[in-house]
Amino acid sequence: MDSDRFVHNQSCTRSCFKPTGTSLFRLFPAMVMALLMISMPVLAEEVEPGYHFGLGPFQIRSQSPAHSLRLSLLPAGPGKIIPGHFQARIGGTWTNVWGEEERYLLDYEMFDTDLALGYGISPRIFISLGYDRRDYFGGAMDGFIQSFHDILNLDQTGRSEYPRNQTRIILYDEAGNVLLDTDDVDRLQNAGISFSAQYILHHGTDRWPAVGLSGTLRYGVETPDGGDDGEPIDVGVSLGISKRWSDRWYTYFSGGFTYYGQSEYLELQLNDTVLSAMLGLEWRWRPNFSILFQYLAIQGAAEDFGQLSDPSQEVTFGLKWQPSNMGVIEFGIIENIFIHDNSPDLGLHLAYTHQF
Repeated sequence: MDSDRFVHNQSCTRSCFKPTGTSLFRLFPAMVMALLMISMPVLAEEVEPGYHFGLGPFQIRSQSPAHSLRLSLLPAGPGKIIPGHFQARIGGTWTNVWGEEERYLLDYEMFDTDLALGYGISPRIFISLGYDRRDYFGGAMDGFIQSFHDILNLDQTGRSEYPRNQTRIILYDEAGNVLLDTDDVDRLQNAGISFSAQYILHHGTDRWPAVGLSGTLRYGVETPDGGDDGEPIDVGVSLGISKRWSDRWYTYFSGGFTYYGQSEYLELQLNDTVLSAMLGLEWRWRPNFSILFQYLAIQGAAEDFGQLSDPSQEVTFGLKWQPSNMGVIEFGIIENIFIHDNSPDLGLHLAYTHQF
């Protein structure tokens, strides 16, 4: 009887995880074809470059517990390109990570640093060189988050049972045996340099959106502990659209595919290919000030490892401000108050972009 139950549970586990990845992989080619069909019939009726580009979406990589173990690539959508000009960008994202279930405990904070220098070759072509880094530590957000949950009568999901501001990673196998128990999150330190290029396929018309194709090649100069850390090359491609609906409203969408050279982290096997989708909504309150809402969905990172194998859903809300004769300042708050499963608990994002 027990053996029959074990076989049934194994079957249920496989059926729970397999359709998610399969449906995502079926959806992605259809999405790409749909976007290409949008752009093709109206190539002769393009509006001026920049018509469909507001202040743009947030440049925030995944901060979910599943993808906190490695640096995912930034979502990329088409944007305004100024030929013959450079664009410099510096950004930082501070996130509190908490996740506990029967297969793992993840408790730490992390800070992402992103630096990039790009150049507009033409109204359609933009290239950039970037540096990214993720540092892990035990920070100062736990007390604030627990108090916030208490005020709103939200479940602490086990957080209050552990010391505040600690760093801890525990991984269990299917039988409940400990695979890894460490407070040394420095083993996850991650940094890399990347080369990116974007090509605007179509600047759009009054009716149809702008469409762009982007690609990124990243080399890890500092990689986490793992059995394949000698293969630190990641490759990502994405297709994005940008649409201006009125003087105040813009939408952004990006669908991406990433291949990771390193897929073994600590004692965990991660997927070497991941699909992602980003949807952004911008309200232009003033010509130089916008309020943004952004949603990021990304395929599960691990192979058959509890919620780490489920897609993560991340919501960011914030603003962009362009002072006179200066660049663009962006600030965002990442919160899981709307979506609890496999999403970041709390994050703060700040970045500055300058054209010269």
